[in-house]
Amino acid sequence: MGVGQDDEATSCRDAYERGGFVLDPESIRDTFQRVFREYVDMLEAVHEKAPHAKVITVGHPTLIVGRHHL
Repeated sequence: MGVGQDDEATSCRDAYERGGFVLDPESIRDTFQRVFREYVDMLEAVHEKAPHAKVITVGHPTLIVGRHHL
């Protein structure tokens, strides 16, 4: 399955960049932008409630798990 196949198969990269029926309609680029906005909103909310708090980020957000198995 992938580039150069006779059927309509596509590579995972193409699918994630475009979104589509096989995957979530939200492209990976849109997912990153949404998660970034949500993260900034969360940090602003923390700062509003506790302006002198020191925030430490550990790990990274889960972006793809729970979508579709490829």
